[in-house]
Amino acid sequence: MKKRRILAVLMIVASLQLLLFPVAERRRKRKSQRKETKQVVQEEEEPEEVEEEPEVNQETFAIFELTQGK
Repeated sequence: MKKRRILAVLMIVASLQLLLFPVAERRRKRKSQRKETKQVVQEEEEPEEVEEEPEVNQETFAIFELTQGK
């Protein structure tokens, strides 16, 4: 009688594990997919760093002398 009770409890525990494992696995996959989606969104939001050339202010002047030819 005692062996049957132990066997019944073990069978119930094993059945519960078999039933709950797929549920837990689906939750884990969804959670990891959400994390991956968050990471992708965060990576896209960051602006790309563009190296800008330093701005150089250069001005060129041309001076022409007008002479009257004789």
